[in-house]
Amino acid sequence: MSTEVPSVPKPRRGWLKWGVLVAVVLAIAVGMVHREAIAKYFRYRQQQAIVAEFAGYGVMATYDRDGNVFSLGFSAPEREDLKDEHLRPVARLEQLRYLDLWGTGVTDLGMKHLAGLTGLKRLSLGGTKVTDAGLEQLTGLTNLELLSVDGCPVTPQGLASVKKALPKTAIWFGE
Repeated sequence: MSTEVPSVPKPRRGWLKWGVLVAVVLAIAVGMVHREAIAKYFRYRQQQAIVAEFAGYGVMATYDRDGNVFSLGFSAPEREDLKDEHLRPVARLEQLRYLDLWGTGVTDLGMKHLAGLTGLKRLSLGGTKVTDAGLEQLTGLTNLELLSVDGCPVTPQGLASVKKALPKTAIWFGE
């Protein structure tokens, strides 16, 4: 009988290196996806907290698929109690596209909180006390497609000034 020990083939180190490299790349990719999911979750929670601040004012909010507040409106009769100082948290809703403040108690002072919402597409200020001075603060909202000032104490000169600054914006105005 022969006592010869069979030889064991040497492992292919090239495959081992590639396997480790693939594992590292996958771990990084999963970590990045996980990190983004966590960031979306916390952004969603922050925005929910902002919306919750308006709970006593009949707030209605819709969210986009990433958890950002997309539109914000208020129902009667609670909306009349919404004042300028209450708009401060709205400025943190950077993805807001539609804002309905119709019939609220906001005035020119509250417009400074909306001036930074450059992605805003529709803004309803109908039935508020916003004047020409308040509208002037909104001239930086270049993405605005529709501005409703129906029933606001604005003048034709104020409307012309806004129309000149925002030529692509349709403005609804009535007596």
